[in-house]
Amino acid sequence: MIYFACNNPEKWALLDQLSIPYEVLKMRLRPEDRSDLNETPFNDESASTYVQRLALNRAHVAWDRAQQRFMFPRPVLSAHTALSFKNMILERPGSEVEAFRMLKMLSGQTHQVLTAVALIYKEHTACVLSVSEVKFHELSDETLFHYIENEEGILEKRGAYEMSGLAAAFIESINGSDSGIKGLPLYETSQLLESLKHFNLTPSVGGFVLYQKALEKI
Repeated sequence: MIYFACNNPEKWALLDQLSIPYEVLKMRLRPEDRSDLNETPFNDESASTYVQRLALNRAHVAWDRAQQRFMFPRPVLSAHTALSFKNMILERPGSEVEAFRMLKMLSGQTHQVLTAVALIYKEHTACVLSVSEVKFHELSDETLFHYIENEEGILEKRGAYEMSGLAAAFIESINGSDSGIKGLPLYETSQLLESLKHFNLTPSVGGFVLYQKALEKI
């Protein structure tokens, strides 16, 4: 059994594919909810540094929260995804106008999708990075207006799109990890979980019988 510091059901579905028993630790993300994490990039921070910092921060916050609540000590897994175009990190759009501008900028271009996955267990800390390239075909203004009008939660999406939404039709080609683009690269995640094998996670430590068996299948 592990803790998964994640609010996104689509990422839960990805982790389900690894047959790893887990418990979700939801994170507060909005300022009005006393956000656990500040997702604003630092000045001149690269996208790779940014996603790894956020993934590690999320895992540390979740680990500390579990300890404060006297929860059973289990490994904490977390992930963070960002889009990068010409060394610029694309955040969530602040308006539909900004969403249009972002998507117009990506039209006919290749951008990067970076996902960092972090794992913390006691003194053990590890983080891996998945980088994929996504190319959009040329998008007309009419196509973008239709998308913005019909896509749900567009202002909650980094770069104004998600691969699982209507924007999937914008994608001409992908070079990299499909699961990484969706927010949890399964190969890298399985390698992180493999790193736990040297810990003495015995059957007496609640739930690790299933956990050890699941690791053997990876």
